[in-house]
Amino acid sequence: MKKICFLVPSFPNVSETFVVNQLIASQKAGYDILVLTLTYLGVANSSQSEVLKKYNIDQVVRVLESGIPHNPIKRVLLNFYCLVKYARFIHQVKQASFYDRFLIFPFKFHYYEQFRDVSIFHAQFADSIFDLELLKSVGFLKGKLITTFHGYDAHFRDEAKRVTLAKKRYGAIHYSDYVTVNTPYLEDKVKALGCDSKKIQVIPMGVNLDFFIPQTHKQVFDGKRPLKLLSVGRLIELKGHQYAIDAVRLLKDWGFLVEYTIVGEGPLQADLETHIKSLALESIVHLVGQKSQLELKDLYNSHDVFLMSSITDARNRAEAQGLATAEAQAMKLAVVAFDCGGVPYTLIDGGSGFLVPEKQVNLYAKAIQQLIETPTLIETMGEAGRGFVSEEFSLALQTQKMIALYDSL
Repeated sequence: MKKICFLVPSFPNVSETFVVNQLIASQKAGYDILVLTLTYLGVANSSQSEVLKKYNIDQVVRVLESGIPHNPIKRVLLNFYCLVKYARFIHQVKQASFYDRFLIFPFKFHYYEQFRDVSIFHAQFADSIFDLELLKSVGFLKGKLITTFHGYDAHFRDEAKRVTLAKKRYGAIHYSDYVTVNTPYLEDKVKALGCDSKKIQVIPMGVNLDFFIPQTHKQVFDGKRPLKLLSVGRLIELKGHQYAIDAVRLLKDWGFLVEYTIVGEGPLQADLETHIKSLALESIVHLVGQKSQLELKDLYNSHDVFLMSSITDARNRAEAQGLATAEAQAMKLAVVAFDCGGVPYTLIDGGSGFLVPEKQVNLYAKAIQQLIETPTLIETMGEAGRGFVSEEFSLALQTQKMIALYDSL
C-alpha cells in the first residue's frame, strides 16, 4: 500500500480545512497517510475537530525534530554512528559548511530514516518542503514530490523580489514531479518563478457539497426586511473588509436597510472596530470572530448575499482563489466581489454574482443596491451559483483529480 506524507507548516489550522479534506480523501482511496509539521496545534484548534477525532488523524501526525540528542555523550555516539551509516549521502551534499555537513546533516538523515518508505510527499505550501530539497538531491528519499502553491508562497512585489523568490522556491519547483495551483491566476505567478508549465496542474480547492447544503425553507429576501450581508476571512488588509464596510455606509446613506456580518479574526480587528464606530455603523456591522464549520454553515443559511471584498494589498499580493466564495455559492448566496487576483475564476459575473472594479466602493454599493431593488436576482443567482460550484468546485471532483495525480506517480 502506498504511503503519502503531507507536509504542512502547522496543523490543524481553522482556515485550512482543505488539508484535512485531502487527508481523509487519501485515506479513503486506500493510501496510508502521515502528516509532518513544524507545529502540532491539537484537535481543539480545528474547525473540523469531530472529523479529526472520527478518523484518528492525531495518530498520524509527526512533529519535525532535529534528531539531535540533548545528552552530549549520546550526541557524540549517535553522530559517529550516523557519519558512518550515511557517509555516501553526506559526501554528495554540495556547498555545505563543515559544521552542517558533519554535525547537523548526519542527524537529519537519521531522523528522516522513518520516511524512506513514503511513496509520495505532498507539500501544502511551497515553503513547507522542509529538508526534502537536501534529501532528494542526494537520493536519500526516493518518494515523489507534489508541491501545492496557495498564493502567498508565490507572491512577489516587483522584479527584484521575483528573482529572489525564484531562488528561494527552486527546490520546491525543481524537485517536484507535479506542482498544483488553484487558479490560472496563480499558475501565471508560479510560471514566473521558473516552473515548467508541463509540471503544473490547476486543481482548485473544493467545497464539500454534502456538507454545504442550503436550507430547503430558507427565508427569501423580499425587500421588506434588511438585506443580510456576510463576509468570511481573516482580518487583514488583503481581505479588504474596510471597503465593504464603506459600501455599507453608502447604502445606509442612500436609505437602504442592510446588516453586515464579518467572520474572522486577525491583526486589523481593532482598526476595523474603530472604523465601524467612526461611521456610526455599530448597530448594523458586526465582527463575530472565528467560527466552526457548523457555525459557518448556519451563518450562510441565515444571510442573503456574500461580499468577497479581497483587494491587492500594499505588498502587491492578491487573493489566489478564496474558498469562502465557493462555499457561499454552494449555499445559494449571491456574490458581490472585486475583480482581483484569482477571484474572477470563482464565480459567474452576471450569473452567480457581480464583479466590480477593485476598490471602487461606489460601484460595489451599486451592485448590492441592484440586488436589493431586484430581490428575485438573489434567488436566481443563488441557484446559478450552486450549479456552478457543483460543476467546477465540488470537493469530490477536485479530490478525484488529486487522487488521479497520486495514482499516476
